[in-house]
Amino acid sequence: MELFKNENIIITDIKTVSKYEKLTDEQEFMRYSHNLPTYELIFFFDGDSRVIFGDKEMRDIPNSIRYLPKGASGGKYEVESFGKNCCIDIYFDTDSPMPKEALVLNNMPKLKPFFEKIYNIWSEKRDGYFVKSMNILYEIIYLMKKSEALYAPSSKRERLTAAHDYIMDNYRKSNFDYEALRLTSGLSYSHFKKLFISVYGMSPCKFVTKMRIDYSKELLTTGIYSISEIADMCGYENVYYFSNVFKKNVGVSPKKYLKA
Repeated sequence: MELFKNENIIITDIKTVSKYEKLTDEQEFMRYSHNLPTYELIFFFDGDSRVIFGDKEMRDIPNSIRYLPKGASGGKYEVESFGKNCCIDIYFDTDSPMPKEALVLNNMPKLKPFFEKIYNIWSEKRDGYFVKSMNILYEIIYLMKKSEALYAPSSKRERLTAAHDYIMDNYRKSNFDYEALRLTSGLSYSHFKKLFISVYGMSPCKFVTKMRIDYSKELLTTGIYSISEIADMCGYENVYYFSNVFKKNVGVSPKKYLKA
């Protein structure tokens, strides 16, 4: 599962950054609320813990990152720690689509200094600490996205290189040819679609739509073009259809998005 599978991740707020240290070797058992008010990223510096979140069991080990989803309900959230341990927890909010189940990413030592830095800056609360903390969180997300890309076998990505290039060259055209896209892989459409979803987390059609909507949002923020012009520039010959697709994906109409 990819944590930050979408390119446009917008962090709306950092609630707090905290540090937890257990200095004894005694075994400890903790039970928490399962209805989390924010998303959480937790980096583990030291120790070993067994975590049960809902019906999923995970293990926290040094240099691992645990992700917990906001608003999860049902089941239980329990942590059983063995010996001394230390972790830093970032509580944040985003309107971007995020996985609804918890997960752990192992072998992330490169992210250790970034969690240390964001904690120190947040704790000191000096001028500009919030902006600096947001910058570091985005850097953490960027590095996690790079690491997640390694989980997809290179052979799969290589098989889709031509398809990805075709999308980038043609997604703004009204006559986008999905059959030509499929032919770049040499696979049947069902196999191509399955492979595409396994690598990019969405179907080819949704990927093209996402590219078009993202581009249309960029154009809207310039304030230069009319909505009908933007629809045409993004491959939609019918402005009403474009508006419906935009609202379905963004939650508001292009006109309201422009005003906002």
